[in-house]
Amino acid sequence: MGGEDFGFVTQQLPGAMFFLGCAPSDGVQRDLHTPIFEIDENCLPIGTAILAQSAIDFLKDGISVRNQTKLEVDAYGS
Repeated sequence: MGGEDFGFVTQQLPGAMFFLGCAPSDGVQRDLHTPIFEIDENCLPIGTAILAQSAIDFLKDGISVRNQTKLEVDAYGS
């Protein structure tokens, strides 16, 4: 059975998921994985900003993992 593995992965590692509304304003439903799928590209800067800020916060502050240790990451990833 196929499906989203995100729930399984976050049982082992910290994670976050967000949904970014990207439907065009014309009211036509365009489902994912269909030939008519289309997004309103005006949402892309918002999604980019969310992901960029998440990466900055991660690199700046590290993350707390389930065993209560702190993962320290500097700007060069070492």
